Amino acid sequence: MIQTASKNVAFSTSALKVVLSLLVAIVCLGIAAALYWSFVLSKPLTSSPKNTARTTDDEEVTKMVLYSNLTRWQAEWAVRKVNINYGEQVDKLAAMMDLPANYIKALILLECSGNLPAASRFEPEVLRKLIAVQQGKLPAYNGICQNDLEGKSLRELKEMATSWGPLQIMGYHALRLGIKIEELYGDNSLFYGMVWVKNNYGHLLARKAYYHAFHFHNTGRLYPFNSPPLTYDPYYVGNGLYYMLILGDQSLLSMHSLDTP
Repeated sequence: MIQTASKNVAFSTSALKVVLSLLVAIVCLGIAAALYWSFVLSKPLTSSPKNTARTTDDEEVTKMVLYSNLTRWQAEWAVRKVNINYGEQVDKLAAMMDLPANYIKALILLECSGNLPAASRFEPEVLRKLIAVQQGKLPAYNGICQNDLEGKSLRELKEMATSWGPLQIMGYHALRLGIKIEELYGDNSLFYGMVWVKNNYGHLLARKAYYHAFHFHNTGRLYPFNSPPLTYDPYYVGNGLYYMLILGDQSLLSMHSLDTP
């Protein structure tokens, strides 16, 4: 009886050790998983986009490392949103204007998060510069001269210093488009936004130089080769390309390297 009891105690002790070992392993795995996902879902803004190789012809980048701070589920949710709110209209206008629909959809996500209606964004610094041009203290601003602003009220100047519509086109661009500012935030806002895109950097889209196109839309300049991007968000270009990838533009895989969470 004593031997049997001793064996039972020994067996129970061994079983307990096995159970405790399994519990410790499960806890360790849980901690490791938690640390991994905390990194994935909150990747710090420490890396800026950069290029790693260039060709000798046309100064074109053939392989770039572009950083995105979007997780896949965030990008997929955003893509569903833009397709619901703008998909049909973008597809129709893009076909009519010979523009890449996936680029326009990605741009809408960058500029207004795919919201319908799109919110406007007033830029006080732009207003100050427009006032300076109107008063003759600044010769010009982005091609806008004093003659263009003659007789404009402060309210009109504020509208010109505001970005409108799903592509967030600045109000003063209405002058070169030959339209009233109201057209930039009315029912035709997407149409005129895409007209502006076509007129100003459609040649970049025809070459599929999407990194240049995104950077130009946000800054008015091409993507810099030897310095960080000039976009307000260092992930602007990388996020745009990631949206396009989720939208189905698999050709990007052969053009760029995307570092995503």
